[in-house]
Order: sequence, then structure tokens, then C-alpha cells
Amino acid sequence: MGKVALLKCKPNQIKEKVHKALDLLGGISEYVKKDDMVVIKPNVLCAQDHETGATTSPVLVKSVADMCLNAGAEKVIVAESSNWGIDSMEAMKECGYDKIADGEKIVLMDLKKGEFVKKDIDGLVLKSINIPKVLCDADVVINCPVLKAHTMTKVTIGIKNLSVGISSDEDKQHSLHRIGLYPPLSDEMEKNGSWLDQAICDINSNTNTTLTVVDGIYGLHGKGAPLFGDKINTNLIMASDDRVSIDSVGSKILGHDAMEVHHIRNSYNRGMGEIDLDKIEVVGDKISDFKFDINQSYNTSLNGIPSNVTVINGCKNCKACLSTMTYVLSRHKDEIEKMNIPINVYVGKYFEDKKLPSDRRMHIYYGNCAGSHIYGGGFVPGCPPRSRRQFIQSIGALDIYKQDEGLDTDR
Repeated sequence: MGKVALLKCKPNQIKEKVHKALDLLGGISEYVKKDDMVVIKPNVLCAQDHETGATTSPVLVKSVADMCLNAGAEKVIVAESSNWGIDSMEAMKECGYDKIADGEKIVLMDLKKGEFVKKDIDGLVLKSINIPKVLCDADVVINCPVLKAHTMTKVTIGIKNLSVGISSDEDKQHSLHRIGLYPPLSDEMEKNGSWLDQAICDINSNTNTTLTVVDGIYGLHGKGAPLFGDKINTNLIMASDDRVSIDSVGSKILGHDAMEVHHIRNSYNRGMGEIDLDKIEVVGDKISDFKFDINQSYNTSLNGIPSNVTVINGCKNCKACLSTMTYVLSRHKDEIEKMNIPINVYVGKYFEDKKLPSDRRMHIYYGNCAGSHIYGGGFVPGCPPRSRRQFIQSIGALDIYKQDEGLDTDR
């Protein structure tokens, strides 16, 4: 049976509540011993203050670090691999982490610039992974994610933070998002979600995790989360030594059944922890005490897309590309409509192969599954694609040929 400490927590109560949450699990001394080297992995995916709901509070990380040192730890390393293309050290400094590091007992580390260890594994999709050496060498690894909704994976809490958030930029592109000329997932593989959903499980299941302490003071939901979106004052702290259980409780609070969140269900099926809320002991406050009006980031409704875009939807079991594409289209609705170009966007793989129709529309194939049907037009690779920039560039590239296609635009 998994055990999760769940506590109401206001911003000025972080230190007190972190101590109480860990005490409910038996105390930090149950996990940290004398002379241990501890790695704390926050979620600092970008240079946005924790009050936006996008990143982990440095106050929470400092509280956990101090508890580890008081328990006898020799050193605490706060390690991060920020979002693709972002300097992790600069992001941590912008978020105030330089103020909690003393350079001796508490130090900051950019995982992207550190050494990686290659491990051969028998994963769902990955057969080898690269893990930061510091995580392999650590006696204790404490994961400190944020409670956030996610456009591609429904939620991002602990499991995703200690997989995507420890990977190099190259692995973020290829091992996790499968950016490139890759075939679509087989029908059987697709039952486990996108390549990303499965790669998250593969990496996390082969990474040591001693504790997870979730910063739920501010959550993030709505269009564009986990980076953009809307802040929500969830005012909570969670802690557990069961990575699946804590993500299951967090998913429930965010309005999702964890069995319907592919990377959490995959982790459960791999024996990484308990997912059934009826078999998880929640201590402190009750899940029912936390009720919020969540605006889900994962959205496959196609509501709000540009009027000049027609989506040919070939998705079935996995709809990560459909959700991601819906976000990009709705976010840039005005700009795309101003182009005054009729556009067909193909997503998924369960549709008939189509040749370019006589209406001379522009065509975009979104995601690796749709890419297997390409017949002219633009291709946005990934499983799912990770960047809205790729999509906008694809539209822009098509616009270059507007005169050849006999189409006019207002641009």
C-alpha cells in the first residue's frame, strides 16, 4: 500500500508544512543518513518565478535541503535540466535559487553540462537511456515537482519531472519526443500512449527516487500549461516515497483518473508503485478537501481553432498530437486566420491516404503517425511534436509558395 502525506499549505507555511509532511512519513531520518550525498531535483523548466505556478519554490527546496543537512547529509546538490534550449543555471538564478545555495553544503548543478551514464534497458520503447552520473552516484534522490496540468500528458507531477527534467536537450528531442524521420507507433504500442508517455516511464523507472515532495502552493492549468496557462492557488504540499501513488493523488486533484494518464499507468504496470486510490493511505488532509475548477490543458475538442483550418482527425487510442495541435491552433487563431489561406491539417494515422484535392488547400501532416501519409505539404515531426514553433514554421513555409498555389494572402 502506498502512503501519501497531503497537507493544506499557504505560501507563508512552506517550511512548517514540509517538515510536517515528512514527519507523517516517519521523518527525514528514515531516508537520509550521516554523510549521504543528496540530490534534489526541482522543476525549473524556465526562468519564471514560482508564484506563476510554473516552477518549484526555492523556499520549499531550501526547507528540504536543510532537513537533509540536519539529518547528517554531507552535501545537497540542487540539479536541473531546464526546457529544451534554456540555460538551466540561468533559469535557477532567475527563480532565486542562487540565494539558497552556499556553494559548499548546498550547490546548484546544470545537468545538461554534467556527465551522463549510458544504461541498456528493456523499456517500452527505449533500449538505452542516458542518466546524469550525479543521480547514479547519489545516496538519496528527492524529487520536488510542481502540481501542473499538461497539454501533451494531461498532468506533470513527479514521474515526468524525473525523466524529461533530467535529460539532455538531444534526448529531449529524440529519445523523448521522437523528433525526426521516424515511423509511427504500431497499433499495439499506441495502447500505452504516445512515444513520450512511454519514454517517460522508461527513464523514470530506471532512475533512483527516494522521496517525492510536491510543491502545490500554486498550480498551473489551462491553455499552454505547464509553461504558460493560468495560475491556480491549490495551497497544498504532498510527500511520499511511492512515486506512482503521489502522482495518482495529484492527478485526482487535477481532475484526472491516473489510470487514464498514460505515463502514470505505464509506471504502475511496470511495478513502480500503487495507483489505486482505494489502496493508497492518504495521511494529513483528505483528497476531498481539495476541489478546484480545473481548466484542462489536455484538450482534443478542436474548439477555438482558426476558421480557415480543417482538421482530418485520424487519432484513436493516443490523442497527444491532437491535443498539442489544438493548443497551437487556438493560441495562434488570429494570426492564422489573417493569412487567409485554407489549410488542411492531418493528425493521427487512421484515415484514408489522400492526394491533394482540387481545392488547392495547403496541407500539414502533424506528428509521426500523420507523417506516414504524407503526399505533399508540410510535416511537423514528433510523438508528439514538442514545439509550436515547428508548426508555425511549417505554415510559414507553405505560405512562401502561395503564389505557385494560386492563393492570395493578406500578409
